[in-house]
Amino acid sequence: MHPCLPELIHSVDLGILVVSFAGLHAARSLEAGARTLLTAVERTRGPVLHALAKIYVLGGMVIEKGTCRGRLKITRLSSAECFFPAQASWQQLPAMSQRRDGAMAAALAGSVYVLGGASGKQALNCGERFDPSVGSWEVLPVMSERRAGSMLAVMDGRLYVCGGFNGQAETQSVECFSPV
Repeated sequence: MHPCLPELIHSVDLGILVVSFAGLHAARSLEAGARTLLTAVERTRGPVLHALAKIYVLGGMVIEKGTCRGRLKITRLSSAECFFPAQASWQQLPAMSQRRDGAMAAALAGSVYVLGGASGKQALNCGERFDPSVGSWEVLPVMSERRAGSMLAVMDGRLYVCGGFNGQAETQSVECFSPV
């Protein structure tokens, strides 16, 4: 386990961001090191356990060697999973409505938001919100611009989507979404 992992996971939002970019393999590695991490946290950072509630793994891609002349086979995912570090266990969640990789994710007001990303060769302008209390996804209004590999920040109860690739060029635009 990486020595910086306990500091990283102190922030659930940062954990979501890193796992969304690092992928399911990183999350599985996290699962393997969870017991060691929790032992260290219990000894040195007790309050972290309260902040370390869940880590969501949303979409992504699987790259496999294809059967046609060694070409790579890329499968984009709509799957969603939740890791509970305190129990070192996973929960399969309902799939998102859209397959996506390179998406942005954030937690806000008890819900998990996933925006943009790419599905094949096309950047996406759609987003979804997962409500853990209901256990379902809700499709959000579309963004004005398609975005993959953007940054997503939460500030003052709003989501700010910054930059990214719109499918043709890098964009420097910023959009704001208020869930209320």
